[in-house]
Amino acid sequence: MAQTYFSIITSDNAFSMDASLSVNRILPSTVTEFPVEDGGFATDNVVNKGDIITLSGIITDIKSAAGKDNLSTSDFIKAIEGIRNAKSLVSINVGLDATGFRTINSCIITNASFSQDSQHGVASGVTSSYRVRLSFKKVRIIAAATQETREAAVVLKDLTIVFPQAAKDVPVKEDTSPKTDPKLEARRRAATPNSLLSKILAR
Repeated sequence: MAQTYFSIITSDNAFSMDASLSVNRILPSTVTEFPVEDGGFATDNVVNKGDIITLSGIITDIKSAAGKDNLSTSDFIKAIEGIRNAKSLVSINVGLDATGFRTINSCIITNASFSQDSQHGVASGVTSSYRVRLSFKKVRIIAAATQETREAAVVLKDLTIVFPQAAKDVPVKEDTSPKTDPKLEARRRAATPNSLLSKILAR
């Protein structure tokens, strides 16, 4: 469907009310309640919030020549309900400027009202008609933070590591010295001068 002054634009469609009575756009900001130091930047204490847009108008099943392609009342309500339930972001045309449609992107429905009275849908002889009031709020989207990751290349040169070898078993040399007979060794000691002197003194 072709866009109009106050169209609601989804990813695959654009639709509007049969009669748009008003559009209201608020640009809210908040400022700190605390005192600001003299010489400080006042702008550091102000936060700009997302635009608030309100559209009000009428949808009806009696179509004019200009609005013959507009959605029926039931389809319009289903479309708004679908956007709200899916929490989908939409764009809103809020009028014209020198470059064309003045479009506010990344908006989400915050309130939707459909009402009927004696002039619109109740005892009016009209098949179906509603007063509609839709409120949207712009979602402020910033670019995702990116972090540059640098891979460090580590080059290892060939290293020759020498591990000490375990000590080999050293064979124990066999004692090949001549062995003395214990009896002969006793006689030899007995024949020494000291032994003879001991025997004489013992007498």
